[in-house]
Amino acid sequence: MKDSQYRDLLDELPDFVCLHDLSGKLLEINSAFRAILGYDEESMINRSIREFIHPTYQNQFEGYLNDILKKGEVSGIMAMRDVSGQTHLLDFHSKLLTRNGKPVGVRAVARDISEQKRMEKALR
Repeated sequence: MKDSQYRDLLDELPDFVCLHDLSGKLLEINSAFRAILGYDEESMINRSIREFIHPTYQNQFEGYLNDILKKGEVSGIMAMRDVSGQTHLLDFHSKLLTRNGKPVGVRAVARDISEQKRMEKALR
């Protein structure tokens, strides 16, 4: 698959997709990630994903990075804030990327479950 085809595929997905380095610096994000959070690509790329995580979840970020390195993949729930400050609850799965057996980055896929959680709470 050519780079342009790969990028088109990523941008068609309704879920968040990003690549970040081993410290959390965003290297690539898809259009769903940009649209939901309300930032343009230039304002997100090369910034730490930690900057977009809700403050109550930021203390878990180092554990997330450590777990990825130890286990190779991690799933969970994370809250992020959009450009207006609204919180989005994400169900994520992240996988360690390797090259020649050495860790080089992380691919993360996430789905916004905020509305689902609001509906579940309203039904209780």
